[in-house]
Amino acid sequence: MKKLFTLVAMALMAVGANAQTTIWEENLAGLDAVPYWFGSSEGTDATAEATADGIALMNPRKQDQIWTPQTVVTADGFTVEEDHNYKVIIEVKVPAGEGTYQVQLGSWATNFQKEVPVVGNDDWQTLEIDFPEYGGSTDENAAHVVFQNGWVVGTSVVKSVKVIEYGEEEGETEEPAALIWEENLAGLDAVPYWFGSSEGTDATAEATADGIALMNPRKQDQIWTPQTVVTADAFTVEEDHNYLVVIEVKVPAGEGTYQVQLGSWATNFQKEVPVVGNDDWQTLEIEFPEYGGTTDENAAHVVFQNGWVVGTSVVKSVKVFEVGGETAIKSVKKAAKANGAIYNLAGQKVNASYKGIVIKDGKKFIQK
Repeated sequence: MKKLFTLVAMALMAVGANAQTTIWEENLAGLDAVPYWFGSSEGTDATAEATADGIALMNPRKQDQIWTPQTVVTADGFTVEEDHNYKVIIEVKVPAGEGTYQVQLGSWATNFQKEVPVVGNDDWQTLEIDFPEYGGSTDENAAHVVFQNGWVVGTSVVKSVKVIEYGEEEGETEEPAALIWEENLAGLDAVPYWFGSSEGTDATAEATADGIALMNPRKQDQIWTPQTVVTADAFTVEEDHNYLVVIEVKVPAGEGTYQVQLGSWATNFQKEVPVVGNDDWQTLEIEFPEYGGTTDENAAHVVFQNGWVVGTSVVKSVKVFEVGGETAIKSVKKAAKANGAIYNLAGQKVNASYKGIVIKDGKKFIQK
């Protein structure tokens, strides 16, 4: 389990039709091989290798050109359009010393580059590279991101890449969100935290390759049993602050209601989450605005309660965000009312294929 207190570049737009949208996301950790193209000029002696942490790019010396060696770090899977605004977010372990990366966004036919000065100490950094008013349009689904490290000496490890399209209209405001905890529950050897159920529920919890599989054979008398702690006791929630819990879960077929609890055992609050499932993955987004109390330091966790969902629910990952200013849901409602678009509760514009709780025309409903 890992704790992330890095501020993430989530902008929840309060006005206008151009809410921030994640158009591509790539996780490069734990792959069997470098997934896309790696190239370098003759004599650079650079290498690329897939590792548990990400793609390790070794550059033994400062090269004559910043663009070699270079590595394609996303699939050719999205489109960028002229005059639109984009941000590329790269999580990378930067080797010790000063240097400059170059990041290229676009297709091989249409692309633009930005230089990114860095100072590293073999530490993880989040690089955010803006491409405002992009200068051309690529062919459909021909765009990718290229990471060029010719002027950074040592081994750079690229862990993840995200591409965001964002609006820029008069009257828009940003509400920064902080990712204060992230938990990945897939592929564990055992259920990592507490699981409990009342006598006679016949419920079970099991670690699987996909996540923690929570089997509930029938609707129980109480929604809160069985219940499973799905994050460590490792962060703090404070009174009057705004929080958003995001859970990726495979929901069994049928209708039901989960309950999600945020806080410590001494100070906690719950929210019910109606679901309609078909043994499919859904992203549940649960808002806790103006939280009603303060926990002890690093005593807070998330509890997943599935007494009113029959079948096997598989919890894959959990994220907890602190949201500044207005809560995320209020901002998204304003944007949705303005343009009739569909958004998830994190403020990201989605389409009809998205499954889970969405907002359209200011109203929240479940999209299957």
